[in-house]
Amino acid sequence: MRKGIGLALLPLGVLAAACSSSSSSGSYSTTTTAAANSVSTPITLSLLKTKSYGEVLGSSSGQVYYMLTSDSSTKSTCYSACASAWPPVPSTTKVAAGLSGSLVSKITRTNGSSQLEYAGHPLYTFSSDLSQNATNGEGVYAFGGYWYVLSASGKPIKAAATAGASPSTTAGGYY
Repeated sequence: MRKGIGLALLPLGVLAAACSSSSSSGSYSTTTTAAANSVSTPITLSLLKTKSYGEVLGSSSGQVYYMLTSDSSTKSTCYSACASAWPPVPSTTKVAAGLSGSLVSKITRTNGSSQLEYAGHPLYTFSSDLSQNATNGEGVYAFGGYWYVLSASGKPIKAAATAGASPSTTAGGYY
């Protein structure tokens, strides 16, 4: 019976260890817990090259940033379970070359933490983007809106970039 209790408690120990860890790379640090909402670690806002969407906003360490269509320029609608899946990006003052500092601002979340905003869009990461420059959250409908990556101009990118498209691929074979 004691062996059964020990085995039953094992997943709780693994969960506790996972929740207490964080990853750090360069000047950007993130966690996958709700505590990420209150962390304000400096990051560098950069442009990242992705396979499917060209250059998108992200961190200098390769974390892609997303916007949520149900947010406004002054308010995030992503809290609780949403913020666990889509952690808010803490505000920063560092902006890489190629991006307009005038498009960078911040909002204050309900817990008092600051969230980075670009061109009126509060920014988030996606917990299922497990590799650099991953865009697994692009076009996903979740938590009341669509999630999109952003271009340097701050516009949502809603379709994969096409390189060298020909009339037969863009007009269904008719041109």
